Amino acid sequence: TPPAAIASLAGPGRPIAVAMREQISKQFDAAPAMREQGLADLDRALEAAAKGEDFPADLPAWSRTLFNPTARDLMRDYATIDPAEVVRDVEGPVLVLSGEHDAQMSAERDARPLAEAARSRGDGHPAELVIVPGASHNLKPVSGPAEPGFAGEVVGAAIDSFIEWCTKVLGPAEPGTD
Repeated sequence: TPPAAIASLAGPGRPIAVAMREQISKQFDAAPAMREQGLADLDRALEAAAKGEDFPADLPAWSRTLFNPTARDLMRDYATIDPAEVVRDVEGPVLVLSGEHDAQMSAERDARPLAEAARSRGDGHPAELVIVPGASHNLKPVSGPAEPGFAGEVVGAAIDSFIEWCTKVLGPAEPGTD
């Protein structure tokens, strides 16, 4: 049975491997001498993942938690699935909700393109984009993308927007349910 609706909460709008490469590249800002080799190693691992092959045995220690044998299938999906293409094939309402200061999945490079892909479907179902001001990837309060955003409660605007959307597209909750 197809889903009644889809909500992407701080999700990717491009293959996760692309966002992952961007994030890891930033980590090399602290060690620029390692950037070229580090990104080459990352690219080798992602290429193996895309092909469903075992990861290269000579990967550096920093990459082994990401690219270990138990993560092969997950990394293959990260390297080959484009969420924007997936959402274009889905019928039904779509919510794309992202934190304004999300350092993992960018509101500009992920949320907006994903919402545009949903809007391009032409199936008559709504596609809504909500960028939550002052929120991190975890939808926690932050003042900018440099803050990790792990502490505190979820920003109220994120919860309110999600509940409002669910109620609008799925209907109100049955009495006596949470």
